[in-house]
Parts: sequence; C-alpha cells; structure tokens
Amino acid sequence: MRYGLLYTFLVIIAVIILTLIVTYHGADKIINKISIVGLKGFFAYFFLSLIVLFTTVIGWHLILHSHEIRTSFLHTTTGQLIGYAISLITPSMYIGGEPLKAHYIGSLYNTSKTKVFSTAVFAKFQESASLLLFIYAGTLVMIIEAQEIELPAGVWTVLLVTDIILGVVFILAMRSIIRNSPIFSHIMAWLARKGILTKLMEKIIPGIIKTEDLVSRAFRHNWKAGIIAFIFNFLSIALVVMRPVIFFYFLYQKNIFSLTEIAVMFTLSQILLVFQFTPGCIGIFEGGQIGIFAIIGIDAVDALSYLFIYRFVDLLLVGAGIYMAIHYNVIRFVSAHFEPVNSSDQIQEKK
Repeated sequence: MRYGLLYTFLVIIAVIILTLIVTYHGADKIINKISIVGLKGFFAYFFLSLIVLFTTVIGWHLILHSHEIRTSFLHTTTGQLIGYAISLITPSMYIGGEPLKAHYIGSLYNTSKTKVFSTAVFAKFQESASLLLFIYAGTLVMIIEAQEIELPAGVWTVLLVTDIILGVVFILAMRSIIRNSPIFSHIMAWLARKGILTKLMEKIIPGIIKTEDLVSRAFRHNWKAGIIAFIFNFLSIALVVMRPVIFFYFLYQKNIFSLTEIAVMFTLSQILLVFQFTPGCIGIFEGGQIGIFAIIGIDAVDALSYLFIYRFVDLLLVGAGIYMAIHYNVIRFVSAHFEPVNSSDQIQEKK
C-alpha cells in the first residue's frame, strides 16, 4: 500500500512537471515542430527504436540458446518486451524486469526459471557494459573538445564523479563474474555489520549472492556465444546514440550535429537517467534534457518536440509490454501500481 501511494504520488508530480514545462513553452509551437518532422520522421525514429529493441532480443536469444533453452524468436521478443516495459515503469522491482522475463520463458517452456534468470541478468550486464563504454567514449570526446562546449563546473563534477562510480562498480562486477567472487554481497554484509540498513541488507543479501553466482556461471558457460551476443548488445547502444540525430535530421532537413555535440547529448542524457526517481524518469528527464540541448544550441521548443516523440514511442513499447505481461499473467495491477503475480516469491528452480 505504501509503495502504491508513493508510486502514484511520483507519477502525479512527474505529470505536473511535464505539463508546466509544455504549457510554459507553448503546446501549439511544439505541435508545429512535430508536423515539420512529419510521418516520415516519426516512422524513421520509431523503426530505429524497434531495431534497438530487437538487437537486444537477438543478444538474449543467442545466450538462451547457448544454454539449451530453445525459445522461438517470437517468445524471446515477447519476454524482452515485458522486461523492457517493467524495468522502465518500476525500476525498483529487483533488477528491473529480469525476474518476470524468467517467469514468462520458464513457464512457457517448462524449464528452470533460475537458469532463464541467469541468462537474462547476463544479457542485462552486457547491455550495461556496452552503455558504460559509450559513456566513457563520450566523456573522452567531451574532455578532448572541452574548449568547444561551455559546461558549468557543476556538470563536469557530476559527470566525472558518476563516471568514476560507474567504473568502480563495473570493475567490481567483472571481478565478481570472472573469479566467481561475491563482492557485492560481501559489501552489503559489511554494511549490515556496521548497522547501516541492517534489515534491508539481510533481506537482499541471499538474492544478491545467488545473482552473482548465476551471472558468473552464465559467463563461463559459453564465452563464444557470449561474445557474439555482446556485439548485438553493443550495437543496440550505438543505435541509441543515433536517435536524436535522426529526429533532428527530419526537423532541420540536414544533420546539424558534430561528433562533440552527439557525445554531449548522449553522455549527459545517460548520466541524467542515473537519477531515476520518478517512473521512467518522467519530468526529471524532460527538464534535464532541455538543459542538455540548450548547451549545444537547440532551443526548448525543438527539444520538447523531440521529447514528445521520445515519450510517445516509449508509451507504445511500454504499453505493448504491459499488455503482454498482463495477458500472460506475469503481473497484476494492485493499489495503483504494477507488481509481479508472485511478488513475494524468489525465482525458484523447477528442475
């Protein structure tokens, strides 16, 4: 009940923020910009977003098959769509939508949900690793071309601190995977011994230990298939970089961005998404994104026209994922929020 009230409150606040932003800059101006982009621009952006999703589907599909889980491509796509939707709207639901993807595939193929879960988490780790590489590449470009962009000192500080934190977490994760050493669970156990969030730590430590072991085993299982899957997950992030470029190409009828400006857009946008306090980062993302576009000379109305299409496409994909999740009895709507059908259960081994 508390979670439902908090979730509802955050959604309301996010919608209010978004409404105020649009009202201030003029809805009619935004609609006019979108009309300039036209159906060709919209479908180009939409299909690029679909390709981003499908490249992650291919990556997970390869990992599933390397573990002898012979899913059809349609079922893998459905599972990935469910995971994407749930991860976006309820980011606190234990590693996003991975448990629900495991529940869907495991039930459908009458196979071990634990095994499916390990492949889903491993695929998500590959996506995260690819994202981090692009963030570092973008940061490097920004540092090299620092004289071309005017970033406030505070933005540089947040960027570099976040890069360092993400890098440390990634190094620890790689060490844990390669050496099968449960680092994160050890850190949480140390925090619990120090009296920091003791009850929470004691509750989640068993799941973290299990997850670390699952990912390590998935990594060691078939490294050749893992490398091929990583290529597709890496490609998905590369295509994400191109989404604003495609949209503004149709708005201005030419490419207006330099490599440095693309690096600024992508890197700062991804750093912004780290601070995801509202569902889908609604409101926070829009406000921050307008500021990011302003750095490279894009006015607020043009930025909002992009954000409108960005959110509309998200709505289509999330709506499809939620429909699939409800249709296949993976989630239910309770007290103004979505929750897994078996929300109190851990992913269990069936075989």
